[in-house]
Amino acid sequence: MVKIAFPFVFFAIFLGVLLNGCTPTFCSTPYILSDGDCCLDKNEDEICDEQQDLSSTEREEYASPLDTTPAKNLAQQPTQLLRTNEAGVILTVDPDDDFVQGNPDAEVTLIEFGDYTNTNSQRFYKEVLPQILEKYGTKINYVFRNFPEPNNENAQLAAEASECADEQGKFLDYHQLLFQSNTLTLSTLRHLATRAELNLDAFEACFFAHRFTDEVLQDRDDGLKYGVSRTPTFFLNNQKIIGFKFFDIFDTALKDIFYKELLLEQGTSLTAQSTGLAYAILPGPAALDPTQTSSPYSNVLELVDGVFSVAAHDITRKDSATSRDTASLAVTYSSKVGIGLQRKDIYTIELKELLTEGISHSYFGGVGMNVYLYGNTGIGTRYLPRTDAYLTLWGLADIKKNDVPYLNNVFAHFVLTRGLRNHDYEILQRQDDDDIEAYLLISSTTNQTLPFPGGFLYLFWPEVNLREA
Repeated sequence: MVKIAFPFVFFAIFLGVLLNGCTPTFCSTPYILSDGDCCLDKNEDEICDEQQDLSSTEREEYASPLDTTPAKNLAQQPTQLLRTNEAGVILTVDPDDDFVQGNPDAEVTLIEFGDYTNTNSQRFYKEVLPQILEKYGTKINYVFRNFPEPNNENAQLAAEASECADEQGKFLDYHQLLFQSNTLTLSTLRHLATRAELNLDAFEACFFAHRFTDEVLQDRDDGLKYGVSRTPTFFLNNQKIIGFKFFDIFDTALKDIFYKELLLEQGTSLTAQSTGLAYAILPGPAALDPTQTSSPYSNVLELVDGVFSVAAHDITRKDSATSRDTASLAVTYSSKVGIGLQRKDIYTIELKELLTEGISHSYFGGVGMNVYLYGNTGIGTRYLPRTDAYLTLWGLADIKKNDVPYLNNVFAHFVLTRGLRNHDYEILQRQDDDDIEAYLLISSTTNQTLPFPGGFLYLFWPEVNLREA
């Protein structure tokens, strides 16, 4: 029975090959067959590693990290590069010893597998790479590795020529000229060597001896090992980006990597506007300490007409005479009801400048975001519950009354915070998370007396529209 079955099976395989018009592809473990090619399947789940847990759209554009195996398992594979960044992420794609642009000491690596004759590799070099290096050149290192198209002699020779230029310390000069050339023939490669001011005799000796053929082929083999199938293909640390992409794709990926660092450099922006009722807080017993009988931290409120608009940019985290924080604040308010037929006075308050350094407590460079205030923090007052403020800013403001200059250089403290008051607008013992409130305290600076009850103006908005950038 076996003797009869074996010829039949062999014939079936041969017939399948004949009908498909090609040679069958067989893959050895840990590779599996997918779409006619072998791909890596280390976890043996019959799914290509580079397609693991990705949507169909993502599979076309990105692949997940090539290897997320813990270091102790990788150590059993002597051919696998063990390199980690500061976050402990294992970087599995080797930059080899190729020329580095950007910061050679940077922890973040962008590796391109490219082809000098490939239109998309040329576009990336001319259109996108300059933008990446301009914005992130001090934060990343960029490495170009050769991946010449198979059976493309010009691509192979151009790659070898670039390595010969590197031997003379002129890789970048020659590399740039290669990407700027429309055709890469033997005569062109020699001409570019002259333009790059290479030692022509040494270049030709290197080039015609094919000294770097194996080096270029090794680059290509490494690319195949990492799943590169076309150029350009990029690895940003372990994130795979296939094909030409505009700068915004790389910018988004790099912003994710450098989120915390960029937050410190570029700061956080916030805008907010009042959306409902406004109140003036009048002098009265301090809610948390009634022995203070004429306090701005009272439950004595008066309904007023009032609106505000604020925009703030927090860059400098601590007090600094050279703070780069910026803010704008505009407030308009008037008493809710005029006396008799008397026209209501309308006050406009505009922030003039930020105060960037405090004496008794920190001003956070003029603008602070997501900081603790009041209570036992030593920043603000103990007559309010400790609060996690979305925004706090300190500065000097000018006030107009009925469009006429009224007060100049008054002290202004503006705060956006989660609820300090309950639904009856009474001060809480502890901060409430249910809503967002806004407060503006206008008080006097040295040798000033303000013409408001208690010598201060304290406005409160229980409803706020807040947007964080």
